[in-house]
Amino acid sequence: MAKFMNDELIAIRDSLCCGHCESVFKGSDSQAWKVKYEKQTVYCCATCRAAALRNKFRVSTNNRGPCLTCKKEFYSKTAKFYCCMDCYIKSDQFAETTEKARLLSLLPEAREKMAATNRKGTITPCLECGEEIYQKLSNPRKFCDSSCYRSFMAKRFDRWVANPEGLSLPQCYDEFLEKEVLPCFIDGCGWAGQHLTLHMNQAHGVPASDFKRAAGFNLGTGVVAKPLAQSLRERPLRGVAAPDALGRWLPMEQGQFGPYVRYVSLEGREHRKKSRALAGNGPTRICIRCSVEFQQKSPFGRALYCNRDCRDSAYAEVRRNNSTPRIRDSSGRFITKNAPTA
Repeated sequence: MAKFMNDELIAIRDSLCCGHCESVFKGSDSQAWKVKYEKQTVYCCATCRAAALRNKFRVSTNNRGPCLTCKKEFYSKTAKFYCCMDCYIKSDQFAETTEKARLLSLLPEAREKMAATNRKGTITPCLECGEEIYQKLSNPRKFCDSSCYRSFMAKRFDRWVANPEGLSLPQCYDEFLEKEVLPCFIDGCGWAGQHLTLHMNQAHGVPASDFKRAAGFNLGTGVVAKPLAQSLRERPLRGVAAPDALGRWLPMEQGQFGPYVRYVSLEGREHRKKSRALAGNGPTRICIRCSVEFQQKSPFGRALYCNRDCRDSAYAEVRRNNSTPRIRDSSGRFITKNAPTA
């Protein structure tokens, strides 16, 4: 197969996209051949292939609909009110929860306390447990640790959003990792315990990186129950995790997770969506197409158009102005560049 590989097939082989976890990886020559000529879907590992087939042929039975926002029927492993994160963010429930949190932050007892005189940051309470934490100006922390962060997000988002019935897509990742005991994802396996990654490796032979990509977790997330995560966090630092004699931490090298070029996890996408929702609306701007005043949906970036129709119309006008008119020759055919005329 290798002697028949041209430059195009080599480029495809070095940047294949997994049909399940959507990670970009360097595959084999036969996978590149299947993508180019047979239009087949390829997977980065056997775990992702099995998860994709299981989700494809699985029949959902727990109908939890209709969704309170879009009024559509949806399926979920547990009883929920909204079919997805987008519907929950658009709901009145989320608006009321966000407004209550904003009013609580304005109370006098919740105001930030001044730090020591030799430090420029502030002392502020954790949004989840209320414990005082030091907040740097360059990195304003809101939670004392990742456990409080997951608890905060799970209470405000995951308890309302549907959990699709599928091995690899728990969707509500913060709610899942908040459990006291984690169940196994494999059908027929009744295991439940503290360290799911270790169980998947020892009982089912699935490596940690393959399992996390198939399930949509971040590669750096420890898929362990909340009690175990707290106990691991309280352990004394040893080895490369401990500072040297001068109190400095040595730089750690970035780990390589096999032949994977790029991987964007569903957990990371979910966290970004939650952060944008909590950030609120953006400033008021003027559409450069129709000059109508509109409010930007988020405080990030700078929106130029009030909606997609204005944006598409502006782009179409630019294309028309920059396009070269086509000319026909004497036989009625269009003349192309560097082509002889009849």
